[in-house]
Amino acid sequence: MLAAMVTVALLSTIAVRGLVAPSDNTAAATTQKQPAIKLQPNSDAPGSIVTVTGTDFSAKSPLSVSVDNKELPADTKVTTKDDGSFTATLKIPNDAKDGNHQIKVSDDKGKSATADFTVVKK
Repeated sequence: MLAAMVTVALLSTIAVRGLVAPSDNTAAATTQKQPAIKLQPNSDAPGSIVTVTGTDFSAKSPLSVSVDNKELPADTKVTTKDDGSFTATLKIPNDAKDGNHQIKVSDDKGKSATADFTVVKK
């Protein structure tokens, strides 16, 4: 009986060790930075010009910009630099309503980032 219990314990240990990665495994998961955007200013009146800067997007990627999930027309094409960064300007629509609005920038590889802009009528 004791021999059978030891055998079961030994086989269980072998099975568990086969499922766990060895401690000397040098393969590490790579962590990718998440894209981010900043708005300057982050609040202003309708018709104002906003500078959008972004980091950690795909390199040399064309970008699209949307406000409240409505894509803005591409008056000027914006493409990220080799390091995935960019600077662009956009005009807040003259008919924008007071309150918070979400600005989203997306690249052609599926990376995106959002920031909030507050419209304040003056």
